[in-house]
Amino acid sequence: MNLNTATLYWDRVTWRQTLHTERQMSLRLQATVQESGRDLIIEKAGRMEGMRTELAIVRGHHDWKVPEIPREARGYFSYFGESAEDDFGQFLSGGVAIPEALFDDIWQRLKLGGHSSATVGLELGPFDFDGFEEWTWKRSTNPFLIIHQAEFNFVREEKLTQNLGN
Repeated sequence: MNLNTATLYWDRVTWRQTLHTERQMSLRLQATVQESGRDLIIEKAGRMEGMRTELAIVRGHHDWKVPEIPREARGYFSYFGESAEDDFGQFLSGGVAIPEALFDDIWQRLKLGGHSSATVGLELGPFDFDGFEEWTWKRSTNPFLIIHQAEFNFVREEKLTQNLGN
């Protein structure tokens, strides 16, 4: 893990597979940020846990065309909604580019179905931290969280059958 980064996990994932004339294929997920054991705070906005998220997943390298994002970054997140009282609510939105083989594997898993759950983990930052408990994304100095790594976990539950000697 890079200094000043944290790995966040998303569960209750809803996936969308999309075919495009230009990019060919893309994935989009909607999820909520899981509890992480730390207080992950967005400056002037509050806790990240439980926040709605939309993430575009792009096949292969992608130029995000955002000056504040380093070229080697896999992706980024932006924050929308200044407070929980906004009409539209608070949410995170962003994109991540993953290697073609990984994208193709995820695409096939979703196409075939049969998994009971999926969790997405993203190593991102920068966060400022005060000890171990509270980590803050200071949007006043860093308007984007940069995604450094991504992991995708699919769970397939198999029903065990018991042979009772019949």
